[in-house]
Amino acid sequence: NGIQELAYLVSGFIIGAPALGDLDGDNDLEIVFTTQNGTSGKLYAIHHTGEDMDGFPVDLDEKMVVGAAIGDLEGDGLLDIVVTTYENNIYAINSDGSIKSGFPYVASHRFRSPATLVDLDGDNDLEIVAGNDNGNLYILHHDGTVMTTYDVGDDIRGGISVADINDDGSNELLFVGYDDKIHVWNPMTESELDGWPFDMGTNALSCPVTADLDNDGDLEIVTAMKSGTIYIFHHDGSIFNNFPYTVPGNIETTPAIGKLDNDDDFEIVFGTTSGLQVIDIKSASGPRSSWKLHRGNMARTGLYDGNWGTYAYLPSGYIISSDRNNGLFIFESPLTNPSMEWSDCSIIQGDVNYDGDLNILDIVKVVNYILGTYDFTEMQYSLADMNQDGVIDILDLILLANAILNIV
Repeated sequence: NGIQELAYLVSGFIIGAPALGDLDGDNDLEIVFTTQNGTSGKLYAIHHTGEDMDGFPVDLDEKMVVGAAIGDLEGDGLLDIVVTTYENNIYAINSDGSIKSGFPYVASHRFRSPATLVDLDGDNDLEIVAGNDNGNLYILHHDGTVMTTYDVGDDIRGGISVADINDDGSNELLFVGYDDKIHVWNPMTESELDGWPFDMGTNALSCPVTADLDNDGDLEIVTAMKSGTIYIFHHDGSIFNNFPYTVPGNIETTPAIGKLDNDDDFEIVFGTTSGLQVIDIKSASGPRSSWKLHRGNMARTGLYDGNWGTYAYLPSGYIISSDRNNGLFIFESPLTNPSMEWSDCSIIQGDVNYDGDLNILDIVKVVNYILGTYDFTEMQYSLADMNQDGVIDILDLILLANAILNIV
């Protein structure tokens, strides 16, 4: 209703995006943000009531011009915070405000791009990915040791997104900067994919975002030059129809992809120095989950998982996950239910009520949707579309019933 809920005053400036996560296990979200105050800065974590968490703020005495990342680095069920600083450092900080062993990691130059967290090597802990103003991309293990690095020669800006662009089961890192290029780099093979990088001709500050814009099962990649020219690429580096496209003003932020008008195609929203620009992609979209907005999700955690987008562990062991409509929900993990496997954490096709099982309750919701008495989120729609034909109808009900009865 537009009424201000909280005001929290700090010394200096908050430049990076605040992030949200349940750091203390009370099933509500804390607000995590960084500050710049001259040449120094602090890391804050506050309750939703505006009170400081125990152990915060953490005075790093280094200014920070980008936001924090939040995730469970070592898989112990406790959320951690990762920040990059203008004084060349990467810090990993426990939820009690203490700096983790092995940190800070000292890089070659300052950071003006936030960290991303992702399990790149499949060992069930998170790697830390960050790029600095020397053009060095760092991939650190959760303990601060180096997994690999990549030197692109000039500033990396805007952040790093994650996607399996060529669908080989191994994630790529997508980023831009002052080398004028968009990169799609695989840290496991330590190489760019075929067709990449692409030279856009001038500087870029917009972290690449991804979506299946044309319903072909592959991800398209969206970014922009600082000068206002928007690029959309197919997964192989070829240019999407009718692009590049130039809008008035400079583009210095990351775009967002979503369905603003609830039709079958995506809109892409850009903030520019001349106002807001919204581009309607006039082709049917695909349901594939992907990194569609700044920091990957509405909680701005910078945390990536390959199943249903981005998530964060609650200290209780449950998982906060964002659905394709950017809503937040909570579900069990092996940390709360030892009988579960990590593969069980993926939501089942047809499970429109997110209870982890296919049953009559899912049929009721689908029937109510078909009758027009219940609205689906975008994620529920995709889950209910059992035959993935883009329409929810009696065929989906039959397939759902067969799945419940274990009929092939």
